[in-house]
Amino acid sequence: ISNQGTPILGETFQCLYDIGSSSSSSNTTIAKDGPVSWASDNNVTFIAEQTSHHPQ
Repeated sequence: ISNQGTPILGETFQCLYDIGSSSSSSNTTIAKDGPVSWASDNNVTFIAEQTSHHPQ
């Protein structure tokens, strides 16, 4: 079993957290830059990929 935030070799982990809005407006603005093109300004995204393995 691996930690979701720490992928094994060749695996990727992607998540998106909705942190809500600080205003009462229900309008959602899509972010113009970043690794996830469909994320809004109220989202936090995280992408992790294990590209090499260095045993201790």
